[in-house]
Amino acid sequence: DAGLLVASSTVQEPYFREEGELIRLPAVLSNDPVIRTVSRILRDEKDGGGYDSGNRHFEVDIGGERQLVLVTPYRDPHGLSWRIVVVIPESDIMEGIEKNTLATIFLILGSVIGTVFICILVARWITQPVHDLNQSARALSQGDWTGWTLPERHDELGELSESFRVMADRLEDSFSSLKVSEERYLSLFRSSADAILVFDDTTLTDLNPAAEKLFGLVSSGVIGREAEELFGESGSEIREMIRSLPPGPEYSEQTITRGSGEEERFMNVRLSRLVSEERPLVLMHVRDITRQRRAIILAAEQEALRDLFSRVRMILRLLPDPTFVIDTRRRILVWNKAMERLTGKSAEEMVGREGASYAEAIHRVERPILIDIALDPQIEPGEMYLNFERSDDLMTAIFRSETEKGVKYFSALAAPLYDTDGNLTGAIESVRDITQYKAAEETALMANRKLALLSGITRHDILNKIMISKGHIFLLEEEDLTAEQKSSVITIKRSLGDIERFIAFTRTYQELGIHSPVWQNLSETFHGAVTGLETNGVEMKIEHSDYSILADRLFEKV
Repeated sequence: DAGLLVASSTVQEPYFREEGELIRLPAVLSNDPVIRTVSRILRDEKDGGGYDSGNRHFEVDIGGERQLVLVTPYRDPHGLSWRIVVVIPESDIMEGIEKNTLATIFLILGSVIGTVFICILVARWITQPVHDLNQSARALSQGDWTGWTLPERHDELGELSESFRVMADRLEDSFSSLKVSEERYLSLFRSSADAILVFDDTTLTDLNPAAEKLFGLVSSGVIGREAEELFGESGSEIREMIRSLPPGPEYSEQTITRGSGEEERFMNVRLSRLVSEERPLVLMHVRDITRQRRAIILAAEQEALRDLFSRVRMILRLLPDPTFVIDTRRRILVWNKAMERLTGKSAEEMVGREGASYAEAIHRVERPILIDIALDPQIEPGEMYLNFERSDDLMTAIFRSETEKGVKYFSALAAPLYDTDGNLTGAIESVRDITQYKAAEETALMANRKLALLSGITRHDILNKIMISKGHIFLLEEEDLTAEQKSSVITIKRSLGDIERFIAFTRTYQELGIHSPVWQNLSETFHGAVTGLETNGVEMKIEHSDYSILADRLFEKV
């Protein structure tokens, strides 16, 4: 009905080539004058509103020769709407009659009955092939490709019938190929592992099972709905992609996300236009790339972790204090240079070893050490460590070790290691040689003891002298003294009392810093400090009596 030539018994190729492309030939532009003239008549009738959709016969004069035309419509369920046109020159039918006109006239005069009988036979002989062609054309219009009747004749009607049969065979092959192609593409559409959706503008018109599974949709309930309604938070993004898609064969590609957290999905969306006879459609091809994206992210994180671990290991290797790291299986991961110098064991020898090998290298004995306590807080430190302390996950202690150069003292610090999710992954221990500090501490303690002894002897001697002075003053008080003398004696006694207090304070000051600080109530300490002082009428008062202060035990004396 569009006026394009499908096939013809007189035209070999119903199309022409232009710039390498095959373009179907409009019938009105055919080189064949018969096809061109009949097509124009049919086109004019259609444009003028006189188009008849049924079978019809008419005659036309082409080049001074009349032609008989039979038009038969053909339609099928697939939407094909064709018209099959049979054109027979009137001369083909009437040629024999015209040649025998003169003889017929004479024969009629001689035998009317014989002539009539002959005319009937001739008419029947002529019209039967046309009738057969008509019946075959009707069968062809109804999609019956096997009902074509081929007359056993070798004239023009026989050739025309043969041409129609060839055309029918070609049409059957074309329809079969078209059906196979349609089934093949439909199978690919349905069986594709990627989601495929078809939109008319932003309205969904079709989708394959993979799309139903990916988006959780059912085709019967979503066909005809808008993209923004179907894909939730991603719907508006997909709608904008469709509307911004450029015309022509170009495509648009973008990665979108759905969900969040563990449910976050990454999808690669590619849009392209499909050329349709009615209006252009949009084909959306969606592929779930969550695994690939997560693999890329995981690879990047692992690379970053490897780089970070390499840097941390380099830092640990260069630390001045002996340090080593183990995992939860007590396998040594890091054994730095300072630890090599301390134990005489190289990193190549120690890294990768499990069990108590590190304890034997450091303490010369296989037993749980501070780093084991960091991994398992249930382990008791035992008598190996001096001044063991635990503050949350951090453990510190001091231990002594017998070496070839004598006894050495070390301070140790250990803590567990966790990953970003809070899972225990290992532990670290760092050791520091404090032998010199310990020796200095013992030297200071010895000096303090000597000074304390000297101070005690000196205080004792001074107090003895004060006691003697007090005895003489007591004897003086028994004498008959003048008022001025009594005042002098009282002043001397007060001075001796002050000297005794000063001597007592030197002993207190000597003990300053020896004991650990304790919490002391500020009010009680203040009132204890002012007891015995001559206030001369000054009122001693403290308002905040509930405060305590962490200070040396001699805070009150100070």
